[in-house]
Amino acid sequence: MVSPTPKALRYQLTAHERQLCHEALLNDRHERRIRRDEQKDTKKAAKKKAAKHTTPAMEIPQSKQRRPPPLTRALVARRLLMRRRRHRLVVRRRKTRRLRKLAQRLRPRLRWLRNQMLLGAPQQAPVRGTENAIRRPRPNRVAVLFCKIMKKMVDR
Repeated sequence: MVSPTPKALRYQLTAHERQLCHEALLNDRHERRIRRDEQKDTKKAAKKKAAKHTTPAMEIPQSKQRRPPPLTRALVARRLLMRRRRHRLVVRRRKTRRLRKLAQRLRPRLRWLRNQMLLGAPQQAPVRGTENAIRRPRPNRVAVLFCKIMKKMVDR
């Protein structure tokens, strides 16, 4: 059987020894910091550019691009044509947007009108002068009025 051995006592540093170790560590850190700062300074010096010896007032702005060609009648006509086409396209887009919005608003009314025309009995007006003659259907006033309104909206 093995008998338990007592733990070896750790060596306790004195206050003076602790202070010396602490100073040595700080000294190493300090030296490392100084070295790093020196390395950074050398890098910065290499990156620095030469000083500029001119002021903004001394510099004259000059365009390095070529001048545009002079305008001819053909170029002016072409530009006007392109501008007109763009304008027409914009107007067309606006009209289609307006019509889409109008169609969204009128869809329920159109459904109602269609149902009225399909479900309602056809109205017939008698032909004058004959009692047993063929009767022609009377146009639905609501449908006619609605078509007129739609035509006006689309023509705007």
